[in-house]
Amino acid sequence: MTRKSKTILSTLTILMIFTACSDRTTVCDEKIKSGASAFQVYQNAVERGFSGSVLVRYRGDILINDAAGFADRESAIPNSTDTISTMGSITKQYTGALILELQQAGLLSVNDTLADHFSNVPLDKVDISIHQLLTHSAGFPVSLGADVQPIGRDEYLELAWSTPLLFEPGADYKYSNTGYSIAAAVAEIVTGQSYEVVLNERILTPASIYDTGYVIPDWSDRVIAKGYSGSSTVEAIRLPWAEDGPYWNLRGNGGLLTTTNDMLKWHDALAGGSVLSASSVETLQERHVATNQNGEYYGYGWITEDTPVGDLHWHNGSNGHHFASMLRFDDEDLVVVMLANELNEASNCLPANLARASSPGLADWGGH
Repeated sequence: MTRKSKTILSTLTILMIFTACSDRTTVCDEKIKSGASAFQVYQNAVERGFSGSVLVRYRGDILINDAAGFADRESAIPNSTDTISTMGSITKQYTGALILELQQAGLLSVNDTLADHFSNVPLDKVDISIHQLLTHSAGFPVSLGADVQPIGRDEYLELAWSTPLLFEPGADYKYSNTGYSIAAAVAEIVTGQSYEVVLNERILTPASIYDTGYVIPDWSDRVIAKGYSGSSTVEAIRLPWAEDGPYWNLRGNGGLLTTTNDMLKWHDALAGGSVLSASSVETLQERHVATNQNGEYYGYGWITEDTPVGDLHWHNGSNGHHFASMLRFDDEDLVVVMLANELNEASNCLPANLARASSPGLADWGGH
């Protein structure tokens, strides 16, 4: 399906400066040169200020695995394909996958309600299901505070229970980091482990993903990209954090650190069934709820839309400085992953342009 790129600076985009959200951050009407290769498109983006790492695989061939710009401008440390950066709200699909793995293990059901796992839920929220948390249809607001606000799980949940819902559960769609943090709390409660520990044991390690996480990987000798936006700079790990990871306005909904190579492993894990059953992967990517953008549907941390070559499953994430994007055209066997550490037009346009240049069937695609 051909559509125009949408949304230049929405209210949600402004909130991305403080919370991990997923939305388009600039209008991208850029037209690539007819017949341009993926690498030529990438080089053009570098000339226009792209900073970060990119990996593109098409029908088994790696077209691009490269990096540009500086991970740390002040110290003149360049980006590389091994540079660690934040994936932002792409974290949500890992939380969604974790919930489905726990369902496979018989520890919960996505149809469970909050009342099934918490004893102090108020009447207006007792019937909210895990499914509604994961599809942004529970009615919770986008966030309950800043990512760096020191708030523990119990205090966070009490705040969530006391916060008025925006609509009756199941009646509408409203992008919500809150729902995913509550889902992460459910995962902790049913396993008796912290969110990252259970994610690492049940999702990341079985997929041979070792450079993704909050505090479990040893980052001490790794280059972690700072994020840039104009004259403003932020760290990928925006302290303070708790001993076991970020506080609860970020935990489970954003902030996981990763590399482009690990993101490709994530795609392969989903495609190959090494972590989830085929039916669970289908549920993860299913068109559960229509979003606020025409033709897009939300699954569990994945957005799906039509393209000329079949379904596109995608998500992005940003903290207003770093910008991450992952596009999966399963029928076309095309994957585009990007971790940018400068939020600008070049980084916003690059993923869709790389897809157009990589697949002949997407040459005239309007982008997402």
